[in-house]
Amino acid sequence: AKRELDVRYPDRPEKVLPTRLGNVIRAFEDYARTRWFLETVVVWPRINSRLTEQESKLHADSETDVAFFINSTIWLSLSGAAMALDAAIQRPHSVWLVWIYVVPFLLAFSFYQSAIWAAERWGHFVRGSIDLHRFEFYRLMGVMIPTTADETREVGIGINRMLLYNTPIPDHLLEAPSDEPSSEG
Repeated sequence: AKRELDVRYPDRPEKVLPTRLGNVIRAFEDYARTRWFLETVVVWPRINSRLTEQESKLHADSETDVAFFINSTIWLSLSGAAMALDAAIQRPHSVWLVWIYVVPFLLAFSFYQSAIWAAERWGHFVRGSIDLHRFEFYRLMGVMIPTTADETREVGIGINRMLLYNTPIPDHLLEAPSDEPSSEG
């Protein structure tokens, strides 16, 4: 049950949105902050740019699936509304054909459920990529690799402040210069 809540709802009750799809997307947006104290919205573009071609394809495919199902839901809902308007203005079909007015709404509901499933899949890919590439991200940002929960919090907050507010990262969080000699001559 805890895993389902983590995948389908944001981390705080005040962030819950009115739709299931919105909550699924908000849940994976909150993931990096709840685990690594990083704001996904500002960190994700930087991690996304470092993904391998295969990882990028997985993300693109999952985003495309979400967009397809959302667009289908919208168009089917509009079609159903147009058909309902037609039924109200014109003389409806015989009793045997009344079911055609319900079909677009049933299909729209089905596509909306599929959009939720696709958003969960997309969220799993984003979570996995953040987990997999966060140490590389830390190195690129020039900060130390955290080894404790307190360091993880400090590094995450320092990176967030730097990316969101252009506040310098505290010196004690910066990566120590390497003692190894440079290979460049």
